[in-house]
Amino acid sequence: MRKPIVAIVILTAVAAAGTIPALAAAPEERGEAGPQAVRASTVRGVAEVKGAQEQQIFGIGLVVGLRGTGDKGRETQKRIAQIMIASGFNPATAELATKNAALVIVTARISPFKQQQTKFDVTVSAMGDASSLQGGELLAVPLHADNPDAAIYARAQGAVVVGGLEGAGSPTSGMVVNGAILEREIPCKAIQHEAGASGQEAGYLELALNHEDVALARSVAEGINTAQRAPSDKPLARTVNPALIRVDIPETYKDKPWEFVDDIMNVPVVAEPPATVVINERTGVVVITGTVRVSPVTVTVGSTRIEVTKEGLLSDIERSARRGFYTNAEMIAIIKELSRARALQARLISN
Repeated sequence: MRKPIVAIVILTAVAAAGTIPALAAAPEERGEAGPQAVRASTVRGVAEVKGAQEQQIFGIGLVVGLRGTGDKGRETQKRIAQIMIASGFNPATAELATKNAALVIVTARISPFKQQQTKFDVTVSAMGDASSLQGGELLAVPLHADNPDAAIYARAQGAVVVGGLEGAGSPTSGMVVNGAILEREIPCKAIQHEAGASGQEAGYLELALNHEDVALARSVAEGINTAQRAPSDKPLARTVNPALIRVDIPETYKDKPWEFVDDIMNVPVVAEPPATVVINERTGVVVITGTVRVSPVTVTVGSTRIEVTKEGLLSDIERSARRGFYTNAEMIAIIKELSRARALQARLISN
């Protein structure tokens, strides 16, 4: 039996009659914390030090020892020939069999605070038509940033482990656990310098918020100034824009700037989750984070009419829709129409 098509009408007056749920007021309007209440965090949880983020390094290498699952590309033959020539052999490239070898790209993300000789994992992915890297050994490969002419920061080598949790994952991609050794520290441009008011060099850094939020930026700046007991007329931290905060390094931390960074990153702040709606049309999953509001609007999706007469929460509309036995696909269509009508006060991400 086909389910009935019932219009969703969100009206306070109708709801008072007890027939259709009303669009409820926001939790703070009811004096309640609500499911999307603000959460306590630290600066470290909502921002990163600009210039101190992890950087990606990579290299092109060769995996050998495969069981006939390698690739047949000429580039693989050339790489094998280069290795043999460097070892004193002079092979005929055309006669080299490559079924037991594969050309791969080796990648890793590493913090600029890592010290020389630090070991870390690398990801190894086939570049050609190899069917599996299972059982392979990555030959020593230099890792660099940006381009092949850049400085070499690390070298990687070791057994390739294929398959993630319970064997999940692609057979043409794997990891070499602790297979890379850092040979050169990654440059860090986090601490900047400029001439101070007294003419002496003064240091500062910038904090990049994980998402743009004027209130959050102000909260972070105020929290840092309070924790450092900075006078109101000479604050250490001040907002540059909704996603960026500049923090001056005080004289007492001049010779230990990273200790100052650690101190301010642990300053407590109150942060509200960003208003975001993520929909996956393939699986029908809808994820709502933060307080997602809906402006007054009237939209129609098929035989369903949604009328919002007062600003409220998307979660209330969703609950009303569920009571009307609507499918996930229909709920996704409703959300997309609210976004097109510019009534959805949140970032919409569709996967």
